[in-house]
Amino acid sequence: ELVRPMPRDDAGEIIDGAEPIETPVVRVTASNAIRASVILHFPMGLYRLNRESEVREFGIYIRIRQRQTPEDDWQEVTTLNIRARRDEAFQRQFTWDLPQRGRWQVEITRMTGESTKSDYINVSHLLALQSVRPEYPLHTDLPLALLAIRIRATHQLTGQLDQVNAVVQRYAPDWTGEAWETGLSRNPASAYVAALTGPGNPWPVAQGGLDWAALAEWHQFCAEKGLKYDRVHEGGESLGEALRAIAQAGRASPRHDGRRWSVVVDRPQTADRPQALVVDHLSPRNTRDFRWSRAYTDLPDALRVSFADESNDWDIGEMVIPRPGLAGAPQLTEELVLPGKTDPAEIWREGRRRFYEALHRPDTFTCVMDGAARVATRGDLVMASWDVLARTQISARVRQALDRFLVIDEELPVEGGLEEGADWGLRWRVYDGPDIHGQPDTVGRSVVAKITGQGRSLLVAGEEPLPEPGSLVHLGPLAQVSEPMVVVDVEPGEGFSARLTLVAEAAIIDELTEAEEAPAWDSIVGEVIPQLSAPPQMPVWRGLESGPDEESGEILLRVLLGASAGELRLLSGFVLEHRLTGAPTWTALQIAAAEGGAEIAGYTLGQEVQLRARALAFDGDQSPTNTTLTHVIGASAAPVPAALDPEGIVVSGGLGHATLAVAVSDPAT
Repeated sequence: ELVRPMPRDDAGEIIDGAEPIETPVVRVTASNAIRASVILHFPMGLYRLNRESEVREFGIYIRIRQRQTPEDDWQEVTTLNIRARRDEAFQRQFTWDLPQRGRWQVEITRMTGESTKSDYINVSHLLALQSVRPEYPLHTDLPLALLAIRIRATHQLTGQLDQVNAVVQRYAPDWTGEAWETGLSRNPASAYVAALTGPGNPWPVAQGGLDWAALAEWHQFCAEKGLKYDRVHEGGESLGEALRAIAQAGRASPRHDGRRWSVVVDRPQTADRPQALVVDHLSPRNTRDFRWSRAYTDLPDALRVSFADESNDWDIGEMVIPRPGLAGAPQLTEELVLPGKTDPAEIWREGRRRFYEALHRPDTFTCVMDGAARVATRGDLVMASWDVLARTQISARVRQALDRFLVIDEELPVEGGLEEGADWGLRWRVYDGPDIHGQPDTVGRSVVAKITGQGRSLLVAGEEPLPEPGSLVHLGPLAQVSEPMVVVDVEPGEGFSARLTLVAEAAIIDELTEAEEAPAWDSIVGEVIPQLSAPPQMPVWRGLESGPDEESGEILLRVLLGASAGELRLLSGFVLEHRLTGAPTWTALQIAAAEGGAEIAGYTLGQEVQLRARALAFDGDQSPTNTTLTHVIGASAAPVPAALDPEGIVVSGGLGHATLAVAVSDPAT
């Protein structure tokens, strides 16, 4: 409550001649505020009652001052002359631009003293101090998430907060390029390591239980692709579910080989990575029970992704990602969940990648390999050759090898084969000598060379060592000797067998994803309402009266103004012009919209004045001038009675009382 109480003695009586006690209320804006608003509340209205108990216009003065630090002097913003004739609760708001961006102390002081008359209703409250700033409110370079709260109890606030929000990051092992060091990281690899080794895991994994080299490589991959993971794990999920969600954010899946934790990353298998080696060749000669399935689905027009938008104060936003090549507006959409993703550009790329995966990886292949000496495991690149994939793909064994000539146990096809002049190739594995540690090469490398020949005899071009007799080879058109595939699952079977699940490598998925350019993201939903071209509407007169002030006796002209009932523009105030009737110029007075009116002094009783007003929009537009009013000063006031005749006053005393008899002849008394 804004008060300016009168001093009182011990008995609670007002001290005669004492001035009201100034009681300012100080509030502080948000940091870096550019504009502030004071909202004043009048719970009982603002009015006075005349002798006939009629509601009349009344007003109070509210002073607003500002300063940046306690050492600075107060700067006066304005003194509002808030006037109204309302006997119900209402509010007024005053908004102003701060001199410069920063945190400002705002002092709101009631300048009108406490009313000692019961027919003057002017209780006023400071409802709110609002701050306007365009930036995200929390930003610091400190290595801690700090929160400081200071609450001053008032009549309105008793020290209780409904909600406190903060944006935090967790310390986790982070790969610097040379070593793992503790730091603040948004990389999925850091979150993966923290989930396994941190206190969130009831059974933390020891240092030797992680494949640090593979995780460091994954960390670097995520950093290069701009993949991040920002999520609070607060649900009742298992460790496996958490690891899958984290790995998915980095285009990977968890992997445990029986000794160490690692990941399988979905990325093109390029020759500059040792893990990208073609690990094995698969064909009907070393596998059985080959199966091929395809999911025929109608892709939606777009994917809808709800996410905590880091570009908009982490508010929940929704992005609609259209299908590549879609013409027109999306009609059918499906929801896509991307846990831990908060970057709009990253969400766009990952959503488009899901479409590319559905388009270029529609098939799933399975086969069974017998024997315990299996080389390929999850995430490995293999070359597959099955005649059900392509009629021209042939798998065979080498019977003889001499110089650059080979004899195989399969006949080359006549139709579409070498005899028609087509370019054919041969794929086989080359095992180089022992490594620097003297260990033999057990994996080898996959090579392809052009061949010529007919029947079962081949001439192999190039200088690579030829396969030895008994080796498995793949033959086919040079551009399609075999199909590159990735092992996505290995299921143990009976007799040391294993069922392999494979998908196409489809390197084009990453090529198309890298070529994606995310459109500019705007969290604002809907179209901007165009600025109204029409000027503000003319203000309306709410009240007009004049006469001597009951306290000072000064002749005042009191005017109340308000916006038109159909006003659509945001008004900052009014321009009130007044003059004596017939005077050549007008005197202009600018009134804030929160004031609602003004008091004009300088006229005498009986003078005739003219008044007119214009509404002023916040952007500077002005309305046409409203109807000009003509008013005679004092016409609305009660007539001034004549002085009493001293000869007509009789005073007589009695026991315990006195009697005063006054002769009254003027009807205005």
